[in-house]
Amino acid sequence: MSHKLEMLLSGTDYRATIMKKFRFSLLLLLIYTLILVGFFINRGEQQVVINKIIYLLGPIISLVAGGITLHRLGWQGKRATVIKYIMMALGLWFLGEMVTMFMILMGKEPYPSLADVFFLIGYGVFSFAVVSEAKLFELNWNRLDRFLLIILCIVFALIVGIVGYISVIGYKPSESLLSNLTTVSWSIGDIIMGGLGLVLLAMMWQYKNSIAKNAWVWFMAATMVNLFADTIYNLNPEAISNGSILTIILDSFWVGAYLLFAGYFLEIYKDIQWAQSKVSDSKELHKSES
Repeated sequence: MSHKLEMLLSGTDYRATIMKKFRFSLLLLLIYTLILVGFFINRGEQQVVINKIIYLLGPIISLVAGGITLHRLGWQGKRATVIKYIMMALGLWFLGEMVTMFMILMGKEPYPSLADVFFLIGYGVFSFAVVSEAKLFELNWNRLDRFLLIILCIVFALIVGIVGYISVIGYKPSESLLSNLTTVSWSIGDIIMGGLGLVLLAMMWQYKNSIAKNAWVWFMAATMVNLFADTIYNLNPEAISNGSILTIILDSFWVGAYLLFAGYFLEIYKDIQWAQSKVSDSKELHKSES
């Protein structure tokens, strides 16, 4: 990351955008609340398809937010490339959601299915995006507090242990090989998402005095919420389409994760807006002095 960019991102004069940031946070919260209301109004097995249509607002909003941010940032450059990879991952998940909805509409079992392929490939793309972000911001593990590193290792070990245990008890000899392989693949994906969340936490710690960390808070929250929902899903894959209260709970968590990704994009948008205004103010000052 260039020294100039680092100086811009380490600025503390961020008060002017606080109200704007609050507004988009409030808007996302309002959208989330309306989606939850829709879920409960249409509760029941016969209304699952309607809820899945409402559910699609989550990934659509996250992709729109990503597009708006890229339009502001520009479509070229290393940061733009990271955002495009994240949007690609979200796009793959959106395709997975569409396949799931279609299969439920056709009265077919959505697990396992082509939807799982889109979801699982998305995990890999997310990994590449976060690693690229860490390289762009020059994450240096040696600069982190040793106690934090120990905590990160312990938490990751717990994630691997819990997800691994769920994968073992999720194995069912009575199910097909494809079904069991899908369960194991989801467990691997969950471990990846857990690891990505911890990498983001490390970046937040290294840049704890920077406005750049604000976006990573949203991203890390999205990965952790998604990990939690996926863990429940691995234990109860039938809940994705049976219209039970667990279906609503799962969909609520996943929609929340999508909206958190939207918050990540919009936070970057505000950072760009702030940085560009600082550059503009500097140019105006230089002109007035000359």
